Amino acid sequence: MHRSLAVVAAVLTSASGSWAQRPTDVQEARAGIAATWAAFKPHWAANHARESVAAFFTDDAINMIPGTPSDSGRAAIEKRFAAGFAASTMSEVTQTTDEVQVAGQTAYERGTFSQKVTPTTGQPSMQRARYLAIWRRQPDGKWKCSRFLFNDLPPS
Repeated sequence: MHRSLAVVAAVLTSASGSWAQRPTDVQEARAGIAATWAAFKPHWAANHARESVAAFFTDDAINMIPGTPSDSGRAAIEKRFAAGFAASTMSEVTQTTDEVQVAGQTAYERGTFSQKVTPTTGQPSMQRARYLAIWRRQPDGKWKCSRFLFNDLPPS
């Protein structure tokens, strides 16, 4: 009995180390995700739908915007972005990563963003939101977003 428990304990101890996140994995993913955000933001602020989508999303990505159906795939996301840019311009974009967790080739990011939204008619407003993103490491080593979900924060 004691020998069986010792074997089980040894197996669990050795296996648990392989499941733990290594600090370097999180640091590498965080840096890769930051690089993708850095590539995305100038295109977003310039209202470039195609370039924004290509810089940020995987081919099979799903983007979930509050109050609208989910957009599946780059073409659908690009269409939604183009319609949004036709109605409003985005500027003063800021983004903050609050947390990154890694599991193999997948990372989970939690953060916030804000942007100034200026409709073609009407007054500009500041949008503040929190988000959850699922990222996948691509064959070239870059990180791209495969799922993105956000909701607006209440006014402060």
